[in-house]
Amino acid sequence: MKNTTYVNPDMLYKQGMILKYIEDYNLQPINVLDIGAGHTNLSLYLIKNYKVNYLGIDSNPKLKKGFFECIEINDININKKPIFSFNNQICSCQLYPKYEAKKFFNFTSDEKYDLIYDVCALIHFDVNQIFCKNDGLYKAGLTIKNLLTDDGIFIFVSDCFKEGSYKEFIKPEECLKCFLKSGLKLVPNTSTFCPRENIKKYTSNNIFNLHSCEEIEKSFPGIITNDSCATHDVIFYVFKK
Repeated sequence: MKNTTYVNPDMLYKQGMILKYIEDYNLQPINVLDIGAGHTNLSLYLIKNYKVNYLGIDSNPKLKKGFFECIEINDININKKPIFSFNNQICSCQLYPKYEAKKFFNFTSDEKYDLIYDVCALIHFDVNQIFCKNDGLYKAGLTIKNLLTDDGIFIFVSDCFKEGSYKEFIKPEECLKCFLKSGLKLVPNTSTFCPRENIKKYTSNNIFNLHSCEEIEKSFPGIITNDSCATHDVIFYVFKK
């Protein structure tokens, strides 16, 4: 996938973790909501290869323009023809991607999503500690619970600190408590602490479908062979309503 922004190694491997989960469990998402969307290659990849109906939410209006530029440079052609199942019932119909430049806490929708994900955005939204160690995670959980389909999942990937905390970055167990307090339920066996020293172990083998080797090597020489390429430890959770 091509992008108009530089390759960020931290974001690259976080996106790879989400892609790995989708591949490992053979998920076929239909309606996708991306929180703090920017214009990540994971989203472009899902739109192009999984034919998802995509909605990105980001408070920075400049990123909306960049996202649609990325749609164009990747030659993503949206097939609006219905896809029929074996019994001739309409299974899905891919719509042109949508993008709203607004704060997530101001977002409302009657639409339901079978896949919602956040790549290290929510952790920054509200760092107050009135309800829990990070109020933004708690308040986001309340909203996400109402946006998920009955069988939908929310994937949360974020920088964290194994011990102690620094500003909005808190310990993994504190992140979990914030979401559980909102009413979200942790999917069994999905809580994964990913140390920065061995971050590649937790990412998809197809990570270079998101960025080409040449593009990554140009931006960060040696990153492909260097396991210690992340700046923080990472926590990975999957929730349902």
